[in-house]
Parts: sequence; structure tokens; C-alpha cells
Amino acid sequence: MNDFEQPEPTETTGFSAPEQSLADCIRRPKSAGDFDGVLAIYREQEHGIRESNNLAELKENLKDQGDLLREKGDWSGAMRIYLEAERICREIGDSRRLQAVLNNQGLSLEELGDLEQAERQFQESERIC
Repeated sequence: MNDFEQPEPTETTGFSAPEQSLADCIRRPKSAGDFDGVLAIYREQEHGIRESNNLAELKENLKDQGDLLREKGDWSGAMRIYLEAERICREIGDSRRLQAVLNNQGLSLEELGDLEQAERQFQESERIC
């Protein structure tokens, strides 16, 4: 048994059991070790996704990694990941996910003390809505 809370997957999510468990862990990591373990899984998945050159999956993986880093308080790490996710969103034309990534960049920039750039990210995110 690991340290993650793993409720039973539901049929309505569309996730297989391992994917659902990972998604549940990401929503509720209980400690810094949980964050590190989930990030390690995402980074392993990222490697395979990059090999398959699936940009749609890669941007989702990167956004989730950025969210985890932000939740962990690694604002600079989150920004590095979010910038790549932003580039991919623009490349493939995913405005819905781009809006979320820009908003999360703004949150990270606020925490880093760059309030002017954070405001620009929030404004661009709002324009996309």
C-alpha cells in the first residue's frame, strides 16, 4: 500500500483504473513525498509521449506537471513547464488549454513577485475566454 489516497475509479470518468488512481493522487497529494512520486510518474510518461510525438498528450502532461510543481511551491519549475505547454498549445491551436496555462503562469508569476508580468498573463488569459 502506498501513501496516496486511491478511491475506487468511477465509470463516468473515462479513465482506466491506473489513470484514475493517478488523477486522484494528483488532486490530493498528502505530503512532499507524494508530490515527488507523482511527478516522477508524469516525467516517465512524458518521455514516452515525446517519443511518440503526441503534442496533444504532451501539453496535458506538462500542464499537469506544472500544476503539481505550483502546488508544491516550486514556482520557477512550474513556469519552465508552463512555458513549454504554452508553446505547444499555440502550435496545435488549443485555446481552451492555453487559457488555463496562461492563468497558471500568472499565479506562478505572482508568487515569484513579478506582478506586472502576472497581470499581463491574466489579461491574455481573459482575452482568450
